[in-house]
Amino acid sequence: MDSNNGFNKELVCVLFPGNVKNDNKAIQCMGGIKTISQICTQQSKKQLTLTFQPDNPSVKKINGEVKPAAGILLKVKVKKSNENGNIKREVISTSVMGHIKRMYKFEAMCDFQYLPVVNTSKPECLLDKIIPCGLDELSFMEGPAPLHIVPGNFVRFDKPMNYFYMDKKVYSVKNEEQPLMSVSAKDEVHKMRSERSLPIPRYIFNLIDDLPTEPHEYFVEYMNSKTAVSPQLKEEYNTVKKMFDERPVWSFNHIKHHTKIRSANLKIILPCLALYNKNGPWRMLWIKFGYDPRKDPYARYYQTLDFRLRHTAGVYSCVTQDHLNVKKDRVKRWPLDESSEEVIPEGAVYFKPNTLPPQRQIFYMYCDVQIPEVQEILAVEPPTGYLCHVNRGWLAVDTAHICRDIIFKYIKQNVMNKSTDLKFEEASSDEDLDSDEEASSSADITQGHEATALSAVYITARELRARAFASIFRALHVSRSISRPLSFLPARAIHYACEVPKMTSTDFRLERNVELLPETKALAEKELRETPERVKEALERLKELLKENKDIYFGEDDEILTIFLRPCKWYPESALALMRRVAEFKKENACLLDGLLPEHEMDAFLDHKVVNVLKGRDHKGRRVLVVNVGGTWDPKKVTADQLFRLFYLIHEAAMLEPESQVRGTVVIMDFHNMGWSQTMGLTPSFSKRLLTFIQDAMPIRLKEVHFVKEPMIFNVVWKMFKPLIREKLKNRIFFHGTKMASLHKHLDASHLPADYGGELPAIDYSGADWYPVINELQPHIDNWNSYGFVKTSK
Repeated sequence: MDSNNGFNKELVCVLFPGNVKNDNKAIQCMGGIKTISQICTQQSKKQLTLTFQPDNPSVKKINGEVKPAAGILLKVKVKKSNENGNIKREVISTSVMGHIKRMYKFEAMCDFQYLPVVNTSKPECLLDKIIPCGLDELSFMEGPAPLHIVPGNFVRFDKPMNYFYMDKKVYSVKNEEQPLMSVSAKDEVHKMRSERSLPIPRYIFNLIDDLPTEPHEYFVEYMNSKTAVSPQLKEEYNTVKKMFDERPVWSFNHIKHHTKIRSANLKIILPCLALYNKNGPWRMLWIKFGYDPRKDPYARYYQTLDFRLRHTAGVYSCVTQDHLNVKKDRVKRWPLDESSEEVIPEGAVYFKPNTLPPQRQIFYMYCDVQIPEVQEILAVEPPTGYLCHVNRGWLAVDTAHICRDIIFKYIKQNVMNKSTDLKFEEASSDEDLDSDEEASSSADITQGHEATALSAVYITARELRARAFASIFRALHVSRSISRPLSFLPARAIHYACEVPKMTSTDFRLERNVELLPETKALAEKELRETPERVKEALERLKELLKENKDIYFGEDDEILTIFLRPCKWYPESALALMRRVAEFKKENACLLDGLLPEHEMDAFLDHKVVNVLKGRDHKGRRVLVVNVGGTWDPKKVTADQLFRLFYLIHEAAMLEPESQVRGTVVIMDFHNMGWSQTMGLTPSFSKRLLTFIQDAMPIRLKEVHFVKEPMIFNVVWKMFKPLIREKLKNRIFFHGTKMASLHKHLDASHLPADYGGELPAIDYSGADWYPVINELQPHIDNWNSYGFVKTSK
């Protein structure tokens, strides 16, 4: 056997569910060789799918599962000979082509084949009539289409599964020795797995049932059995009992923080002393037997406050993990001894004016929020006759929201104030762990009978500081009330905050209130008739026109007036007409644009990579906006209306740059992996609204629009857009497909990322990185929302 070092080559095996006679057709059924290669090299991003009719969108695709395999691929040469009618085969040579570690298997049902066929004497396929195969005439959209309705949703499961229906057995136990149990107390089938071993159900807060005054005998007996083996447990029991004598309500984290008792022992001790609340105002707290917080107004101090940092993207910036190792990372790591078990930091149970929370979410008790404003709220006694509320307890409406705002204000002040000595809590760490273990450590938020907010059991103190501060840093930039840029942060804060993000706000910044470059001034004079004298005259004349036209309002700020004068080549009358079109557009689309702020579409900016702006300009000094409306866009999560609102917010920022006002902007529409969901998401109303905005109500010079990586299905979208596009804009639209060399004729490759065949590195940033910059423009956006037609009071 000749190996020829082939064994060192790793191959991927695909088990095709059929008799393959044509290799090319089998490969097309799985998306083509390029798609298969991308999936095999980046299997964590996409699944390998198969359909026996690749051109029919009405067919449900089946997913292939990756399974480990151990084998080799052999190439065998066999010589066949015919001797007296007998065929003999002789092996000439064998060689190893490579080894196989992964195998894709299609084990699901290949079902739901909805074919567009007319039931006549001779069945006829209507696929070409439903889906255009080329650039058809407009009559294709105007004429009637064959009726072919596909199901709105396919089955959720690929494999058949057995489901055994059974009656829900209900028990009701009531006697003198045992209190009334809930009707499903002995329903073992419908319990949570963690509750099935308990003799009684966990207490669900209500205002009717009496609280037990003694522990269940099961927990007492279990405690006694463990004490006989471990005498130290009795001392720990007395320690915890003393705490409940001082205060009737405690959390698991409080007790662990003060006593340093192992979690395993606390799970034995606590059920003998207190009742665990699963929900309600005292959620996740242990209440001493014999104490009823529903009858004591002072119990408001012990209620639970769920505090979370207000952001959505910080976790993914702080923690990076390999998707292939998720299952390994989620395996719970049991501590080897007491010293290796986690220590609850003080910041996880107490909030003080000069501290920062060590994690994103913490369940505080109101009495442990040691800031004056919160304690003043708690000091207010409930009015006479006030009864405990099932959700709010003894507190007034919106108390939780007010306290969260107060805490967040203190956190913001701590980060922004240079003179404040920020105190970062340090969690325990195991110095023997390697860096891979530290990076892949995950939070186990379930301890005993409660879910805690402690994260990262094995994590170094330095990592904890960096993660906590990066979360706060993002939360503050996302907050509506922020008014100070990154340069105002303390040097120590900048160090911690910039360890994790790939891009800072200095990489993408608005060039506002800056003088035009000499080349730009020459270009403005040539193309826009811009001279100092004409600028002064046009500004004065436009202000006079605005005073005469009192039905519209755009202020008298020269910066705003210049935004309208430059695209109109400094003709005041034309600028006034543009203002009227902008006001009319805002009026017609008030349901989408009235009071629009960046924070309203924060999730769309941060979590979904639909819109992006290149960090630099192109070779002509123009801003480049990248719009991903292909496979990256999920219309169910970011609707077409939200997509338009994103465009509108970005245009409000771009119009402030003098360089962009003169040189204009460029848009790249990326349709890579566009499917039917994206096609149906681009509705006719969205198309009309977007083109009306671009052609009538956008005070920005749109120089070029480039369509790249558009698939065949794009023709459906283009037929909808084309009739609405005027000749001026139509001459600025270019189609490139996958030919990036065609794009480079308009945008130099030296100024493009590798995603579009350019010489710059591939795009590794998104809206989560540059969103803080646009969020800082809120004063301008607030003013812009006030512009338009003057609202008359009726």
